Amino acid sequence: MKRAELFESLPRLMIVIAVLSSVVSCAVNPLHTDLDLAQTTPEQNTTIFQDAIDKLGLMNEIYGAGELYVMPKYMTDNTGTSLPTRGEIPRDITEMVKSTLNSIGGGILYVPYDPEFMVNTAKTGYSDYAEKLLPHVIISGGITEFDRGLVTKGETIDADWNRSISSESYGIDFSNRKKHSLAKISLDFNLIDFKTFTGIPKMQTTNTIKVHKAVAENGLGFTVYGASFGLKGTVKKIQGRHGAVRLLVQASIIQLLGRHQNIPYWRLVPGAKADRFVMESITSKFYDFSPEQRIRNIQQLLYLHGYEIDPNGQLDQSTKQALHSFGLKHNIQADINGPTVRQLFEHIPVNYHSRSRQNRLDHIRVKLNNQNFSDSSLRLQEANSTIPVVVNDATKVDEQV
Repeated sequence: MKRAELFESLPRLMIVIAVLSSVVSCAVNPLHTDLDLAQTTPEQNTTIFQDAIDKLGLMNEIYGAGELYVMPKYMTDNTGTSLPTRGEIPRDITEMVKSTLNSIGGGILYVPYDPEFMVNTAKTGYSDYAEKLLPHVIISGGITEFDRGLVTKGETIDADWNRSISSESYGIDFSNRKKHSLAKISLDFNLIDFKTFTGIPKMQTTNTIKVHKAVAENGLGFTVYGASFGLKGTVKKIQGRHGAVRLLVQASIIQLLGRHQNIPYWRLVPGAKADRFVMESITSKFYDFSPEQRIRNIQQLLYLHGYEIDPNGQLDQSTKQALHSFGLKHNIQADINGPTVRQLFEHIPVNYHSRSRQNRLDHIRVKLNNQNFSDSSLRLQEANSTIPVVVNDATKVDEQV
């Protein structure tokens, strides 16, 4: 190259170098993309429903719902779209269900189901079934709906600049791609009675979640033809569909088991409404009680709220005062009636103090049952003492004292 040509092309070359330098030095350089690649320690996979799962077992104890042994069946993607979509949704959700059940605690116990393991252990003689617990209920279900393209929006911007200077070629390519899609996933669960292998009426859930998936890609490439190199950075923000399925599983388990045990599980789920089936069941049972049983039921609920009263089945002064205090607190006319039972039932504090009071109630019930048994035994003994005893002479009767 002649000196005159070199000086002539120098300004343009400086411009190209300046452009390349400014682009490389700016924040959109993929090498400078703000991605945290630091090593992190393993973290617990928590969701918005994890607190509700943890407290469901506590609520089971507070409301005295009793033990419930639950066995899940194998649960899969019933839509068949997990494979064609390359795993956009999980094919098998059984482990999600198992881990959810096993994390509840309280009186709710997870019973595994693995026929192959059971058969193999029986053959080896390592285990027998004398002490094995049988489940009360079985959960069946799976993913029943996956609409992956309800709404899809996107935009793409591509720009390139090329320049030849003497025998060398230089170029800059820029691309910006944004995509947003909306999908819908549905999950169905059913509760089956283990003894009869029949579905339990009303014990089913059908829940749906809408998943927003947004992808933003910024690609920036620098090319010198003849001596090529390329850089590309990609930043993606995705609300994972697998995570959405886990949320569905947890929400459905809470609803299904909470409904079966007649406890106000919806208090544990943010934004949930009261379950009409549970509330109607509580009210119906209350009106099936005798007058004395209704008073005792009200007294037990008041006791769980922290009122120091004796659940004796009598509408005594302490019970009236507790009802008046509760009514003022919740702005109702508290009495021995259905609306009061509903308010008492739905608002028991979910804490360890309430669980402790439920444990005391259990002791009181045992004591009352033993007392009633003793009273009935005494009455039976008194009745037996007056039964006539027939001797040889059919006309002579002696009374056993």
